[in-house]
Amino acid sequence: MGLSMVVLVLLVGVVASVEGLKMEVFHKFSAKAVEAMRERHGEEYGADWPAEGTIAFQTMLRDHDVHRHTGTQRRMLAATSADQYVFSQGNATEQLFGGGLHYSYIQIGTPGILFLVVLDTGSDLLWIPCDCVSCAPLSAPSKDPRTSILNVYTPAQSSTSKPVLCSDPLCEKSASCVALTDQCPYEINYVSANTSTSGTLYEDYMYFMRESGGSAVKLPIYLGCGKMQTGSLLKGAAPDGLMGLGTTAISVPSKLASTGQLPDSFTMCISPDGSGILTFGDEGPATQLTTPIVDKSISGLDTYIVEIDTVTVGSTQIPMASMALFDTGTSFTYLSKTVYPQFIAAYDSQMTLPKYSFNNWDLCYETSDANFQVPVVKLALKGGNTLDVVSGLKSITNDVS
Repeated sequence: MGLSMVVLVLLVGVVASVEGLKMEVFHKFSAKAVEAMRERHGEEYGADWPAEGTIAFQTMLRDHDVHRHTGTQRRMLAATSADQYVFSQGNATEQLFGGGLHYSYIQIGTPGILFLVVLDTGSDLLWIPCDCVSCAPLSAPSKDPRTSILNVYTPAQSSTSKPVLCSDPLCEKSASCVALTDQCPYEINYVSANTSTSGTLYEDYMYFMRESGGSAVKLPIYLGCGKMQTGSLLKGAAPDGLMGLGTTAISVPSKLASTGQLPDSFTMCISPDGSGILTFGDEGPATQLTTPIVDKSISGLDTYIVEIDTVTVGSTQIPMASMALFDTGTSFTYLSKTVYPQFIAAYDSQMTLPKYSFNNWDLCYETSDANFQVPVVKLALKGGNTLDVVSGLKSITNDVS
């Protein structure tokens, strides 16, 4: 798996020091997500997926990662050496998305309508099906009251819906407007081949639950009225749309922070089964580990980039001095083509188990004993904090003769 890229996926739970607004999160390959998607695509959806805990399942996750980033333009970061890359967003209307891994139900408008959306840190805009010309199959009524409403947003039927005009600084396509009083159009071309969404921009309310419980809270957000979808979006890559969690002013976290009611921060706390909580306004305790997000002026990217100084494998320390992308849509951590061979050599030299060769997985070992030692892997982040890598070892039951 020696890919020439740096993608870092770290899902770390923290304890909130202030009350935030929360949403439930669940994984694409969970039973809950499969049930929701079968309402849209039929009972055959997911039927050919391998069982969790098998080599085939891990391979499927890896292939999902590769597909997500296939065809992505890689921009060399000026602050790194020549062989260290992250995935580029390209221009302002090209975003990183190749099928998401984490879903959530959201409620938008007055009265509120429920949508099942992908959560994506690699893009910015929240968009949902709206006055559809070409959209993915929509939800059918079901026994679950949360999905019994047809998942289409109609601005005229929401009493709190307000169009975003071409005169608004948020309107990136104002040059295509006839007049500044026209409604702002949007078009996002994702890096997956021939995948895009387009429509018009609105402002409306979205509903959240407080961490302490009680009645729902509604706050204004920007959203795309997605009239046209193409490519993988028509095949269920985003069930009822996508919620971008990126860094620009149009994203949900940025808009919520602009109200002055929440800090400009959010956390995703994910359990081993992929379920968890997304909390807006959660700054975490003062004792938590931190590392600065690299500014766009340095990285050239409007997304979450951090700097890693070294990776430690057991007793071996490997200098990295590279930047890495936080991505909710990628399962594994990918190292640059310079660091990866050093990592493999360091890890393998400290393992006493016999190697087991299998389909491009470089660190596979055979054992019948559940009690064995493996090297501890740590990432030293800029600022001096060290992060232990958890769940780095997958135990696969496989008959070996």
